[in-house]
Amino acid sequence: MNTLFLSILILITQVYSQCTSQQYDDGLGGCLNCLTECATCSDGTTCDNCIQGWYLSGSTCLNCDVNCLECQNNSNYCTKCNILQNKYLDTTSNTCVSCDPPKFKNQENCVDTCPLYINSVDSTCVNSCYENCQTCLLYYNHCLSCASNMYLNESLNICQLNCDSNCATCFEKTTTCTSCDSGKYLNSSSHQCQSSCDSNCLTCQTTTIYCISCDTGQYLNESNHQCQSSCDSNCLTCQTTTKYCLSCDSGYALNATTHQCELICDSNCLTCQTTSTHCLSCDSGKYLNSSIHQCESSCDSNCLTCQTTTTYCLTCDAGNYLNSLTHQCQSSCDSNCATCQTTTTYCLTCNSGSYLNSSTHQCQSNCDSNCLTCQNTTIQCLTCDIGNYLNSSTYQCQSNCDSNCATCQTTTTYCLTCDSGNYLNSSTHQCQSNCDSNCLTCQNTTTQCLTCDSGNYLNSSTHQCESSCDSNCSTCQTTTTYCITCDTGNYLNLFTHFCQPSCDSNCLTCQNTTIYCLSCDSGNTLNATTHQCELTCDSNCLTCQTTSTHCLSCDSGKYLNSSTHQCESSCDSNCLTCQNTTTYCVSCDSGNYFKFFKSLMPIQLRQQLPDLLKHNNILFVL
Repeated sequence: MNTLFLSILILITQVYSQCTSQQYDDGLGGCLNCLTECATCSDGTTCDNCIQGWYLSGSTCLNCDVNCLECQNNSNYCTKCNILQNKYLDTTSNTCVSCDPPKFKNQENCVDTCPLYINSVDSTCVNSCYENCQTCLLYYNHCLSCASNMYLNESLNICQLNCDSNCATCFEKTTTCTSCDSGKYLNSSSHQCQSSCDSNCLTCQTTTIYCISCDTGQYLNESNHQCQSSCDSNCLTCQTTTKYCLSCDSGYALNATTHQCELICDSNCLTCQTTSTHCLSCDSGKYLNSSIHQCESSCDSNCLTCQTTTTYCLTCDAGNYLNSLTHQCQSSCDSNCATCQTTTTYCLTCNSGSYLNSSTHQCQSNCDSNCLTCQNTTIQCLTCDIGNYLNSSTYQCQSNCDSNCATCQTTTTYCLTCDSGNYLNSSTHQCQSNCDSNCLTCQNTTTQCLTCDSGNYLNSSTHQCESSCDSNCSTCQTTTTYCITCDTGNYLNLFTHFCQPSCDSNCLTCQNTTIYCLSCDSGNTLNATTHQCELTCDSNCLTCQTTSTHCLSCDSGKYLNSSTHQCESSCDSNCLTCQNTTTYCVSCDSGNYFKFFKSLMPIQLRQQLPDLLKHNNILFVL
């Protein structure tokens, strides 16, 4: 019989197999091929997806256009073309075309314009310029600028390595010289190299107009290195250069050191310009009046001290403040500034709605960063932004809590949780290293005790340490409710460790604990080893439950009737031999069979079983 069941199981596992993507399950454990044009299918007549060159119409695959590699919805709506046949996708019409000029080939597509550059040889789009080209114009071989050490030939629009003749070095274009060969000079206008200097120029350097010396009757202007026929203004006669004066015009004196002609200034005037009375700077102790350009002995009104000019105030009279931008003295402070000191912008207090920045002494409308609201100054915070906490000592907002504090609320010292090894005092919201009195160890807060000092017990409800055990409890351990011994008239429940006035069920009398029985209720027997009261089972019953006749198992040679829970000496009718219960048949009487449900088996198993089982007393049920 066991060999038969094993054969059935082996046949069942051999039935099931996995089909490929172009096959479908025939429902009998086998695989059949889809239609040729199907990529995937569920049966032999319809498709779920199509192979390349076909498109899905309902559940049927139809041919794409001959030029289409892939199409969608209809045969002419192409999504991919056969480039090997020189066909490209026109994204406007979704057709495959040869892509002839004026259109361009961009990878697999045919486009009107290229994203970057065009290869004019085969009308394809490219992503980079021609060789040595740094930038190019539309067509990738039409260079606009060149790579390092290369120069643009404007005639051919290509980049080449060497400059034009006469040019020692050039810039960008081959004909734009930046320096010349020996014996040649650069014309700075045309950027060409030529063999002679500019007119009036006796000798020149580098360029034709950068004169070093001049022809007779000409003087060198050292500012622009040009040769001119007259000396500098105020210079009556000069030598070599226009500003090397030998004598001066009337009203000017020759400076023997600089050889310059300088204006003879009026008294009090240290330096002057145009006329002798048009002062530029004054002698020591005098100040320049910038309106009339005269030197005066006193500063402007309101100005206590000044520098250089009468209106450039350094300090102000009492009741006036220095405007540090204009250096004028004025009677009022800057806007937003309620009171100020020395200058109009050095604020001491601010108008309502503004706060003093103690670093710059400016009044501003916003508090300091991290500060949500503030008082008086920008850094005297009242409340903080989310994620920041107020330090109540410094009135600053900071991102971390006080030491020992793991998390806090509003202020840095208002702790919510503590660092490891510290406990929260729920009254002060401070973190401290010691638990409350009587508490040996605690958790989270100082009053949430885990263990207690010697002679104290933990109340598991309040988590407080107390000096006495729970009622009825003579002695206890660890907690007030974990009893070790009980008061007279009470017995210890070893499972709950509570003291209770009665013994365990079935136990008539007990000693010390509720389950240490001395005598039992009627129908129960005392087990002398375990001191437990056990139910007295009926004869034939090996074990029982609830009542003596409710059998759970039977003596050897007896079988359990699972309906009546009685032990019987024979098996169920038709059952030749049984095991454990009367209805669990191992073999059948002659003319009786084991029942199998044929309709639940795979078709291959149904076809093979009759030959295998025809002599084994097995009945097939449809």
